[in-house]
Amino acid sequence: MMQVCRAALLGAVALMSACVVRESAPAPPPPAYTPPPPPPPVMTPAAIVTVTTAEASLSLSEAQCNHEAKCNRIGPTQRYADWNHCQNIARQAADQKFSNCRHVRQAELTNCLNEITAETCGFLSEPLDSFERAYACRGPALCYD
Repeated sequence: MMQVCRAALLGAVALMSACVVRESAPAPPPPAYTPPPPPPPVMTPAAIVTVTTAEASLSLSEAQCNHEAKCNRIGPTQRYADWNHCQNIARQAADQKFSNCRHVRQAELTNCLNEITAETCGFLSEPLDSFERAYACRGPALCYD
């Protein structure tokens, strides 16, 4: 009988172990909501710095007359009788250049003034320098409305 009890006991243990609900590790919680990454920033041009047409005319006429003085074109027997004569003529030309502008772009004006300052004096080099200056100092490139 011991054998029968032992077999019954083993069978009961086996049955119980098969019926025991095994606790498994809890399912991981769903991931927390992660918003999508923000869109890339919209690229906008940097702010355009402008100056008034009066300031631009003054700067342009001063640069032009400085160039004329460097090339010895100001004096009683030269193209301009004196500094004031050069300033008056150059200022009129600059005012005319900016007559259709409300503002002048600072960066382009600076480029124009640099071209005037870099111009050389002399019969052979001056036409090419003047062409480069004319391109850098053209009205539409300088105006900002």
